[in-house]
Amino acid sequence: MPSDTSDILDKLWPLGRRMPPSPSPRPSPAWRGWTASHVVTNPGASVGQAGGRGFSFSRRERAGVRGKRGPTDLRASNMTGTIECCQSSGKYPLHPENSQTRSADFQSAVSQACSLHRLGLSGPTGAFDALLQYALEWGFFTRCQWGEFDTALYELERCWGRKPESPSPIGAGGRPAPDRTIRSLADVHAAVEHYVKSIPYGRVLATATHLSTDIDYRIVSDKEMERALTRRAQAEAAERDLYASYVQEAFLTALEKHGGEIVYQFSFGAEPLPFETGSRLTQRAIAQLAEMVSRHPKLRFQCFLASRHANQSLCTLARELPNFSLAGYWWHNFFPTVIRQIIGERLDMVPANKQVGFFSDAYCVEWTYAKAILVRKQMAQVLAQRIEQGQYTREEALAIARAILFETPQSLLGMTPRHPRS
Repeated sequence: MPSDTSDILDKLWPLGRRMPPSPSPRPSPAWRGWTASHVVTNPGASVGQAGGRGFSFSRRERAGVRGKRGPTDLRASNMTGTIECCQSSGKYPLHPENSQTRSADFQSAVSQACSLHRLGLSGPTGAFDALLQYALEWGFFTRCQWGEFDTALYELERCWGRKPESPSPIGAGGRPAPDRTIRSLADVHAAVEHYVKSIPYGRVLATATHLSTDIDYRIVSDKEMERALTRRAQAEAAERDLYASYVQEAFLTALEKHGGEIVYQFSFGAEPLPFETGSRLTQRAIAQLAEMVSRHPKLRFQCFLASRHANQSLCTLARELPNFSLAGYWWHNFFPTVIRQIIGERLDMVPANKQVGFFSDAYCVEWTYAKAILVRKQMAQVLAQRIEQGQYTREEALAIARAILFETPQSLLGMTPRHPRS
């Protein structure tokens, strides 16, 4: 390991290359619980799903870097380690009977062990509020499900008239009958209005969803949508695209009125298989995303990307679209070589204030601990290489790490540190 890498890692991880033992005496549970993403610069983060009933949330956390005090110091005065902002997609609930995850004290102990000063989970507010901030993950109007062509309508129906709750799982199979059925254009608009009004602004930092690369996103007229509704029983890919495009545009138009209160977060580049997903993303979808973001300049968009090859294209969007930013390395991108590539490309192409440096997508707090170590090692290596080639000074590298791991989660997402004095 080059000396510069060791030195930067010592700053990114307070104990240097000697990692502490896992705080958990038992292996992680077989079921999944939390998903977390992190950012470094000051303490703070966002939430995903804490499980049980109530609404399901998603991603945001923050991170800071430890070091000696001084003008380029990456440690806040009252912190004992790095500060990371995490975001979590909360696909799976915390299990109240599991001794590893049921205790707020346990969650806090794990986060402190790796100096995570804010976590993000999907779930109801409650015992973990001191550690978490939240993002709503509820209706998925633009996510394809294997073998379905009316998912946008069904997702809207299952939310219509109800309070926020957990999203539909991927590849769920049989669908529970919704309380209400969409039969007309008026029904679509009534359901969208209910959804937007039901978002608990002030309690969540973002609303999180997925944009499928298979959908042909475009502006759909009222007449086109009305005709498509009459073909629902025989719907195929063409109708799927009409439903999703129309509902999405109606939703974003309504949500943009709350643009100062919430961020629109979405995952991109993971598409359904019969079970789970594979990484796949088209150039058409990237172009249509750019058009979508530009149509709603008062709404902030943030992307979690699962496609390695698409990172360069999305970096150009982040450079040119003021209301578009990137966060972490999602799902199929969470591998050391991919993480290093993404960090390097984004540092070269994207301003520090348009990128969040950590998003673990961990399903339990112990997993967050391990992924925080993995990301810091990759970031230290990338930063050290830039120091060696003369692109950054050591002080600049540490300042950049603080910016994307701690400060940006606060400026882009409104995350707040657990310790305001930091």
